[in-house]
Amino acid sequence: LNLSLRGRVEVRTKGRSATAAVEKVFSLTPPGALVLYENSFGYAELAVNRGSAGGFLQVSRGDKVLLCT
Repeated sequence: LNLSLRGRVEVRTKGRSATAAVEKVFSLTPPGALVLYENSFGYAELAVNRGSAGGFLQVSRGDKVLLCT
């Protein structure tokens, strides 16, 4: 991902903006927190610890998500 661990990234979707923590694994964040991490396939993934990133960001499959550093 070429981002600093423990950093932050802005996540923009249709009509919503949020800040995600950048961590090695999503379980390092508090419950309900948005996090960006590299999954086991090497892809960037957004998650919410004990929640739903899709619900948190109010997006569905096919919606565009922009990551801003």
